[in-house]
Amino acid sequence: LLPPIKNTVLDMASHKGVIFNYNSYGEKTLTVDITIVADTVEDLQTVKDTIARNLFVSEPKKLVFSDTPEKYYLAVPDGQFDIDQTLNIGQGTLTFLVPAGVAFANYRKKFPATLNSEGLLEVVVDNQGTEECPVDVEATFKSDNGVFAAMTSEKVIEVGSPTELDGHIYQQTD
Repeated sequence: LLPPIKNTVLDMASHKGVIFNYNSYGEKTLTVDITIVADTVEDLQTVKDTIARNLFVSEPKKLVFSDTPEKYYLAVPDGQFDIDQTLNIGQGTLTFLVPAGVAFANYRKKFPATLNSEGLLEVVVDNQGTEECPVDVEATFKSDNGVFAAMTSEKVIEVGSPTELDGHIYQQTD
């Protein structure tokens, strides 16, 4: 459920115990047991070659499991991968290294804007994950606007002037 967590503390002689400083995530390892059933020995070899070709990557790639399609890991194969073969059946274990240690949401969510009590469009983004998540803002203006602003509990971005009334015509250079 969690990646390895490393806590960093400060040990001060004048303080009882230690002082918590911060924590960070370590890498996570995922193992997957696989069984391949092919029609013939030759078909099994073709499947093994295809798996090897797809897994031979030089940087982490999306790894999605069919039982949890809503999330993905950025992972790379790790260690030795051998398939034990009996006629047209192959079995083995794949090991993946997940450097970030966490999974990411596989689907983008849309949060529609609603008119608040001050007559301003407002969007509330509800992040259900355990990590901060970047937000892409896309706005389609259907009339003249004096200002576009977005804010979080920590940051604000504003383009235009909040004192400009909608419909007021300014020169292009302004």
